[in-house]
Amino acid sequence: MHRANAAARLFVRTVLLTVLLTTVMTACSGLSDGVQPSPADVFLERADDLKRGRLLFTGTCGGYCHPTNAGNRDSPYLFDCQWKNGGSDGDLFASISAGIPGSRMPQYGGKLPERDQDIWRLIAYIRSKSECQSP
Repeated sequence: MHRANAAARLFVRTVLLTVLLTTVMTACSGLSDGVQPSPADVFLERADDLKRGRLLFTGTCGGYCHPTNAGNRDSPYLFDCQWKNGGSDGDLFASISAGIPGSRMPQYGGKLPERDQDIWRLIAYIRSKSECQSP
């Protein structure tokens, strides 16, 4: 009887450990070095979203401030590797949605037709045309 109880406890421990490890691995799936994937990554894979990002950029960003070709202009060229306010997707999202104090960059958070989704489409478009290998 003692052996049966020990075997049952070992079985329960094994099952609990398996469940725990599965839960941890599932929670961590999709993460690379602890960094969560950017929402812009989804839009990089879809031609319609990149087109919308391009149209938003051309009509909103490039139409007034940011050049689409490298050159001398008072607003930064966004397709090179030089970023004044951080170059990660999260940094870009913050700059676009909240604006940049003390600059001409207004806030666009909640102002574009599809709100945050359009900001992520803009970021995906910028990434798709970037001259950098990675952000």
